Amino acid sequence: MAKQQTLFESSPEPLPWELAAEADRVVAGVVLARPLDTVYHYLVPEELREMVRPGQRVRVPFGAGSTPTLGYVVEVGNTAPTSRRLKTVSEILDREPLIGPEMLKLTKWIGQRYLSSWGQVLESVIPAGVKKQAGTREIVCYSAAEGLAEQLTTTTLSKKQKAVVDVLLSRNEPVIVDELAQLADCGTGPIQWLRDRKLIVPVRKRIATWEEEEEGMINPQSDLVLNADQQKAVDQIVGLMRNREHKTVLLHGITGSGKTEVYIQSIREA
Repeated sequence: MAKQQTLFESSPEPLPWELAAEADRVVAGVVLARPLDTVYHYLVPEELREMVRPGQRVRVPFGAGSTPTLGYVVEVGNTAPTSRRLKTVSEILDREPLIGPEMLKLTKWIGQRYLSSWGQVLESVIPAGVKKQAGTREIVCYSAAEGLAEQLTTTTLSKKQKAVVDVLLSRNEPVIVDELAQLADCGTGPIQWLRDRKLIVPVRKRIATWEEEEEGMINPQSDLVLNADQQKAVDQIVGLMRNREHKTVLLHGITGSGKTEVYIQSIREA
């Protein structure tokens, strides 16, 4: 008689063909920003294999309901300490790792030392401003409808509408609505008119926010000229470091007195 599956029964073991299919795979060890000490293992889909690295944040399905959950990749390999079926990483939230190998070791030690989970420690050391800049968003693009060129032989278009069509016919991929309006030198009216008549087709596309960033050189700001008090403080701090003297220095000054530049130049020396 077949055994009845219970509510708390563990997930089924993978079939032999599933094990063979997983022989060539990439597995990410992920910790969650929750009071859980376990490192959970997830399969990395083929399209993300070249991107995933330790120190990045990912979104993974977690629990019986596969709830989308934020996690931190702490290891990447080809094996997992379980023969059960692995769930798959949903998306990578960071282009580059936010945490390096040394910081991963340090945060793991902090969690063990102060009885906190590794994931919670990682969550606490990432600045809020960094977290807001990462992730993906869904945008609306447009592409030419199938057979658009033939339909134009019986359709009269305005100058702006024709400009929109010409842009889409010259591109082999969907165009973001903002870019389309700019290239056609028009507002959204001509685009909406063409959409209502099914001459162009809306396409929703998910892109990483880092794809929107403009590449460019950032010029470093030069040092400020220190006043006498600032220079005296920097000289004392730098002198101790160069002499390898382990002493505490108290920097006292009201808001706006110039302490930050002392910090910057002392940090550079360190």
